[in-house]
Amino acid sequence: MNLRYRIFAACRRLGLMRSGPHCPPHIERALLDVLYYTLLFIRHCENLRVAQVAASHVHNIPDLISNYSVEKLALRYSDRNHLIRVAGEERYEIDMVLNAWNDTGIMIEAEIGRLHRSL
Repeated sequence: MNLRYRIFAACRRLGLMRSGPHCPPHIERALLDVLYYTLLFIRHCENLRVAQVAASHVHNIPDLISNYSVEKLALRYSDRNHLIRVAGEERYEIDMVLNAWNDTGIMIEAEIGRLHRSL
């Protein structure tokens, strides 16, 4: 089993994820990729401040998946700007995390766009 899905399953077993509105499968996979690559980044990060911001950045992803809303998705997506800013201030490369967000960005932006069109 893939590490991303083991993380997700562990969060469910530990009761960290409640049952709520279901996240669309393509968004769920994208968010699990972001979580996976951010955790790998944190594991190898040598800058404590950047690692803390990265952890803060993704710690709500399991809840977002289990209690999905487009509003929460938009918040998580915009949250990455804080990580980008801190990494820039620290002159620390976060390409692994940014690539994960960029790879999923089109799907997420389309999902957020649907919310704005429905308002």
